[in-house]
Amino acid sequence: MRAIRRAERARRVSRIVCNVLERQWLPLERAWDAECTEGSVVDASERAVLRDISSGTLRHLHYYERLLDYVEPRIARDVQLRVLASATLYQAEHMDGAPSLSTLCRAAGDCSPSRVRSIVEAACETIAKLPTVRRREMLCPASSLSLPSWLHLRLRGQGPLPTYSSLLLQRPSFLGLAVSQSYVSSSEYVLALQELGMRAARSGVVDDGVVVHSRPRDVGSLPGLAERKVHVQDAVQQFATTLFAPLAPGERLLDACAAPGGKTRSLLHTQPHASIVALEKSPSKATALAAEMGSRRVERVSVCCADALDTATWWNGEPYAAILLDAPCSATGLLRTRPEVKVHVTEAIVASNAAKQLQLLHALWPLLGPGGQLVYSTCSVLAEENEQVVRAFLSSTRGARPVQLDDPTGRHGLASPQAEARSASDLTEGGKGGQRASQRRAPKGRSPAGRAPAPPPSVSVHRRGGVGLVFYPSVEHQGGFVALLQKA
Repeated sequence: MRAIRRAERARRVSRIVCNVLERQWLPLERAWDAECTEGSVVDASERAVLRDISSGTLRHLHYYERLLDYVEPRIARDVQLRVLASATLYQAEHMDGAPSLSTLCRAAGDCSPSRVRSIVEAACETIAKLPTVRRREMLCPASSLSLPSWLHLRLRGQGPLPTYSSLLLQRPSFLGLAVSQSYVSSSEYVLALQELGMRAARSGVVDDGVVVHSRPRDVGSLPGLAERKVHVQDAVQQFATTLFAPLAPGERLLDACAAPGGKTRSLLHTQPHASIVALEKSPSKATALAAEMGSRRVERVSVCCADALDTATWWNGEPYAAILLDAPCSATGLLRTRPEVKVHVTEAIVASNAAKQLQLLHALWPLLGPGGQLVYSTCSVLAEENEQVVRAFLSSTRGARPVQLDDPTGRHGLASPQAEARSASDLTEGGKGGQRASQRRAPKGRSPAGRAPAPPPSVSVHRRGGVGLVFYPSVEHQGGFVALLQKA
């Protein structure tokens, strides 16, 4: 029976990952959820295992594909076979408690055509036995980090890639929370979590943020979540909502591209007097956001389903005191939680995003009243979607000027180097110490290329050109970009 279950798990993982690879823009979360709910329903524990294996396989896919090119090109040319082989190797090399390599190979072989079953097993066994030095010879700098070459060149040329590169092959083992000041202070909330046995600390980025380093099994059981006084949100995304000057009662704030509503929820706390218009183009997402605001009986938020570029169809001519534009982007700052980005996003898509982002800035700027502020934010760390877009907008827009942003880490105490090193070793893939058994850690704390990576910083901020802040992945936040523009 165990062999049958392992083979079925291998088939499911293969279907999930292959669907993501073959269907442009299909999120891993949606492919995983469809596999676990359609047909025979998968129980909760198996769902968690399938999610971990699928995300880990995608996260390491470029790495194992490079090795398969050398060892067995016939596998590398077949999508299903290379996914099966990569998933097998990922489990064997990165998941504590996984079955032996030979057992995993048999499970993968049961999912393969009989004519190539032995080829898949032989390739996996050969790669598993490769010494570190030999792997280094086979891998290029991009594949050693499991990145496409074009993206590696961008990241290496535009920022401090060595400081966070060790994180790119790890799933974040932290949870970012936004705590409403009307509920409790972030310091008091940290103490409450610590009393529950959780490793938690104040965010190094935002005053009202909390970082939990021991992810709970049931996030919904955290204090304040059910009462909607606390919500899950990464610190960088929280930071974007804290930049506006306080708005007076009755003043309006536009939250453009609002779904799924994380920034709308934060704005309710950071701007307690403003009236918020949440604009969303997708009808299904707008409906879900409106339903949530309705269930919370939030009267200060009105949800509008419309295209932000087509302002004539939804704007009533009344200027906004502030605008938050969370622009669509490549999400290259979220590579750890959205590994499918590496297989979906291309250079052409980044260029297309940049053009759309600039159009959005030009379309929304006339809606901003004199003296108003506009926050431009993305989940990208690429200059093409961030400061280059802002500079292009400023160069062609009279009366727009950038506001110099202070490094937020200067307002908070950062972890000591010893604490950072401890966090880096504790927060590898899935982690240990109170974590789900299905979440795993990389062996011996080493990268696949065999080097022991330097501990990443607790907070990673970089300024480029004075038009905003770039946040790179760290052990307590994801990557992203934030800029603040002022209207004369």
